[in-house]
Amino acid sequence: MPIAANEGVINTLVSLKVAETVEQAALIVKFNELNEAMVAADCGYASGPFSRHAERRSETKAAVRRAVSDSIKYNMTSGTNGRRTIRDDIKKRLKESVVTGIVDAKGRRWKPEVYADMVTRTKMMQTYREATTNEAVDRGVLYAQISSHGAKDACRGHEGEIIKLTLEAPWRF
Repeated sequence: MPIAANEGVINTLVSLKVAETVEQAALIVKFNELNEAMVAADCGYASGPFSRHAERRSETKAAVRRAVSDSIKYNMTSGTNGRRTIRDDIKKRLKESVVTGIVDAKGRRWKPEVYADMVTRTKMMQTYREATTNEAVDRGVLYAQISSHGAKDACRGHEGEIIKLTLEAPWRF
């Protein structure tokens, strides 16, 4: 999580022209209070976007949450914060605790190793996005433009749009 947040802040510093290059931004990057709290909270408890859709049985949900949370806590406190290492540890913990697999709200069954990969990628991306937004808002930026990158999914209809980063930003700018 700290690496994803760090990369989000670095890219924000370059985008806002606080630094000219990624290398320069990496030398001056520092978490603001909000990002520091977010990373600390994420390292204490993390769950994937589909955890709320996991099988309704409380023991399965508890096993998934425990595996993800324990893995991230263990790896962060031991100084390991690589996505692959954390993903592999989550896979191992899920295999130990979830025998039947994970079933989402649509009835799809997830293999623990597939779920572990998905939850790790999603959590890292969420952390990156939050850190980027927090840094921009902390520097007085109220709006952002959604990138235009030739999306093929539902995002294609939003490319180029300007969005508010905070509820307090006026609608007209």
